[in-house]
Amino acid sequence: MADGYTVLEYGTLASSSTTDITFSNIPQTFSHLEFTFSGISMMVQNRAFVYLKINDDTSTVYSRIGWLLENGLNRDVQSWAGPMNIASIQGTTAQANQAGVMKFDFVNYSSTVLQKTGFALSTSTDASASGNMVGKQNAWSYGSTNAITKINFNVSSGFKAGSTYSLGAWK
Repeated sequence: MADGYTVLEYGTLASSSTTDITFSNIPQTFSHLEFTFSGISMMVQNRAFVYLKINDDTSTVYSRIGWLLENGLNRDVQSWAGPMNIASIQGTTAQANQAGVMKFDFVNYSSTVLQKTGFALSTSTDASASGNMVGKQNAWSYGSTNAITKINFNVSSGFKAGSTYSLGAWK
């Protein structure tokens, strides 16, 4: 579809030692990007995190506000130098090989007028014997008007081989 959703790239983690998923030379012919990740955490009763870095920028222009729904609602607000912790999947001790899903949206990524904003959603089961659902939402901002041409997702905190990802775009 010319004006619909287009998959730009997809892949599978070949090894649990994979540390980065990088998309370079992102075409500037679309309006919005979407990154989807289905990961299997290797952590033991902790979360495996995904960290976001845009255009190799390590300055202090990243911020987020997040909500974690796990036996109640927690909220945190953070600003820091990149890369930014943007989503997580629970550990696997009780729910071995349980995959979690993450979705990241980059709105107006090709604009050179607007600062970049977006949101991330993630869900997985927790490490309890009952396998309670955990949901996390983050609204984030990247305080730059530069078009996004490169995105790096650091997955070094521990995801199993076979975890999958894709980057798609809309006009």
